[in-house]
Amino acid sequence: MDEPIQEEQLPFFERLKQIRLKKKLKLETISAKSKIHMRFLEALESGDLNEIPGIYSKLFFKTYLSFLKVEDEQEYLEEFENLRKESMPLHTSTIRRKRVEKQDRRKSSLIKTIYIVAPLLVVAVIFAVLAINSIGVDKNEELGEVQEIPVQKIAEQLLMEQEKQAAEKQDSVLVSGESIRVTADLSAVQRTWIRVITDRADTTEYLLAANETISLKADSLLNFLVGNAAGIKFIVNGNPAGILGKEGQVITRLLISPKGIVSKSIKQIKKKELSNDSSATL
Repeated sequence: MDEPIQEEQLPFFERLKQIRLKKKLKLETISAKSKIHMRFLEALESGDLNEIPGIYSKLFFKTYLSFLKVEDEQEYLEEFENLRKESMPLHTSTIRRKRVEKQDRRKSSLIKTIYIVAPLLVVAVIFAVLAINSIGVDKNEELGEVQEIPVQKIAEQLLMEQEKQAAEKQDSVLVSGESIRVTADLSAVQRTWIRVITDRADTTEYLLAANETISLKADSLLNFLVGNAAGIKFIVNGNPAGILGKEGQVITRLLISPKGIVSKSIKQIKKKELSNDSSATL
């Protein structure tokens, strides 16, 4: 018969859950008294730290641990801190990767354009030369003289015509509104964590240092969660929007569309919650 698993052999977060259950303490009770959302407490007990904003995970854990009243509380805090560091994402690499991908797309687009335009230009020059020669022969028969036109001049005229057509096509796209995009330029005034969802699909987190800037684009919608409402200056679709909140506030929802800011929700964070852990300061 298999021996029962000892409590100290359980995974870290499962151990804490068993302690809570033995004390007959419900998560709902902790949530109601601590004002921490149930979703974050459930993610904490399951060990899914990525579901909790990084700047609040340690604060939430300390509050949760205080309800369990465990011995050697410092040892639990140290073990949690080690687990949190192991699961922490590298935001700067995300920014760098996006910049490299953008440069690669530009290079690829330029190479494709060259491959398409060059053969067409050669064919056009050949046809032009043949046509000129044909006209020249006819004139020679009729008038006894031929007017020479430099091939280089013909090629330049053809290239100018293609550039003109490309410009007219670009102007028509802009007028039709097909290239309308959502843009947001962010400049950090203080160290601030943000999460952005692009077009309801792509979710990315950033931790911006003071004076650091990023530019974000979307086809239809940008949705922000900002940990420090007073820490970011916004330029929305090219129009300065400034700082959208005050110290001690969190922007829980900021929707930006081609029309500008269409929705904004701000929550005031109590000073008592922030004073429990210096890591909660943005």
